[in-house]
Amino acid sequence: MAVVAEDLARTRIPGNDIRESVGAVRRGRQLVDERLHEPCVERCRCGHLRRRVTRELEQKRPVEVAQAQRVGKARNHGFGRIDRPGLLEARVPRDAHGGALRHLLAPKTRSTSATPRGQAELFRIQPGPPLSQERCQLTEPNLGFRGRTLPAIHSPTITAIWSDNQMPGRLNRTMGTGHRPADTPVTLPTCADVVVVGSGITGAATAAAVAARGASVVVVDKEEGPAREASGRAQGALRLQGRHPSEFPLAQEALQLWRDAASETSSADFELVNGGNLYFCTAESERQTLTSLIAEAATAGLAGVEFLDREQTREVIPAATGQYVGAMWSPVDAHCQPEKATHLLVDRARRAGARFVYGVKVTRLLESADQITGVETASGRIGAGAVVVAGGIWTPHLLSTVGLKIPVMPVCLTELETAPTTPLFAPSIRAFGFGARQRPTGEVVVSGGLNARLTRRFSFYDCNGLRHWLPRAKTFRKNLRLRPNGRQMLRELSRFSTVGPGLVPARSPEPKADRASVETALSRLSTVIPAMGRVAVSRYWAGLVDMTPDGLPVIDTAGPRGLIVIAGLSGHGLALGPVLGEIASDLSLDGHTQRPIDSFRLDRFSEKVASPQLLI
Repeated sequence: MAVVAEDLARTRIPGNDIRESVGAVRRGRQLVDERLHEPCVERCRCGHLRRRVTRELEQKRPVEVAQAQRVGKARNHGFGRIDRPGLLEARVPRDAHGGALRHLLAPKTRSTSATPRGQAELFRIQPGPPLSQERCQLTEPNLGFRGRTLPAIHSPTITAIWSDNQMPGRLNRTMGTGHRPADTPVTLPTCADVVVVGSGITGAATAAAVAARGASVVVVDKEEGPAREASGRAQGALRLQGRHPSEFPLAQEALQLWRDAASETSSADFELVNGGNLYFCTAESERQTLTSLIAEAATAGLAGVEFLDREQTREVIPAATGQYVGAMWSPVDAHCQPEKATHLLVDRARRAGARFVYGVKVTRLLESADQITGVETASGRIGAGAVVVAGGIWTPHLLSTVGLKIPVMPVCLTELETAPTTPLFAPSIRAFGFGARQRPTGEVVVSGGLNARLTRRFSFYDCNGLRHWLPRAKTFRKNLRLRPNGRQMLRELSRFSTVGPGLVPARSPEPKADRASVETALSRLSTVIPAMGRVAVSRYWAGLVDMTPDGLPVIDTAGPRGLIVIAGLSGHGLALGPVLGEIASDLSLDGHTQRPIDSFRLDRFSEKVASPQLLI
């Protein structure tokens, strides 16, 4: 079996090279075979190998897999804190039986003492050697071990990340995962200036902003890494066009912050595309809505927003040769890859000193004398003078521990991604019935667009705030698909409660994708851009969006002093993310902010609120 080993020096090897050259992407078989003919790569040849692999990968479109993300996280966040790390890779037949991990770690285990100390992170294909069998073959008691199974479609390789130091759990948590042996306790910091609950886009941006000001901050998330729920499943649009007037100044600042981030690093790091945004008008009946949005944009001071006829629209997207009336055009908007954007902010926060703890559920907010004092978690307490709750759909359950109620309703949105195709359009696209953006790598992400069909798996929880939700449900009844959530109902009955931390799962289940809805959206998109009708679908996914009755977020210092709530982002979290972090930093460290957030106070729901003109 061929094994490639490379010592990773943080100061020598750029993270992008690691992600793209060593165990990070699916390679062409020819490239894999070439590497397998080299049974061992000496240290002096590592740089040459890396350059050669990177050069060859530039000629073959790399397909990112989970290994890429994990290796990148380990390279950027783990290897700087442990001694002499290394990355090992081996190609193993899919019908291999036993011994894969032993062979994989052989260069390390043989080069150390009879009882080596260290830990490894293993990715294995499925099917493959049972992890328990592999671990039994490694009898060294001081070798820490982690395992993760990947679908066989990802790669025919096994990759392990190795550290010569044995630090149980630390490598994994640093890499942004929650995997650890059951008998390994999580070591929590006892206190921090600010605790952030949730590591989506808002939580990551908050941690980055707080840490940049020199304060200590700890981010706690029940999932195994950042952006595992709504933030990592967003459509990816960073738009000003069509924003509610109260959101516009925040969206404008946030877009500039995203562009600043791209100038500091590289726009390729999170696939930022400054391509503008087109709202297609597919029927004359839609023109009035788009005309009103143009007027709102002019009032807000957004320059360049105009209605284009067919010929003008084709100047922006030549591939739009299908059936439509025209389009509303905004040249200033952008789009990006949501998960990568969140990781970019996580990286920034870590570099500034923020601490991220994954796989740990926050069970209670702690207060004393109407002052927040920290959080209780499943692994212990963390004291803090300020707590930012950015837990998405789970926020109402945590806020109930201090007597706060917030009308947030989880609804499920589905998207799909096509196989790579030739460049068809740079702007993000929206319309009644479809939405889309094309990634720099060629894939097209398709969503339901304006007034998309939403799925709500209802339970007894839905009885909360019915006076707010019934008018909205009536307005958008044609776009709402209701399905019972029997499992959640049983949990609620067993606890005699519809809200509370006990109803929050330790890990969120995967939402079921409504494939029919996005396939319909793709079909509608192909009537405008006919070339899309010939593109194959590669994957589907769904995400839960925390909606509010009026479609606007809650950004407030409600409840005990020191408690900051950012929730109900209604699908706008990615576009607003960076500025939400700045606001949360202001509120948690200064107690106030200069940015306009009065429209987003929680107490607005004490009265009747208007239903939004558009569903999402």
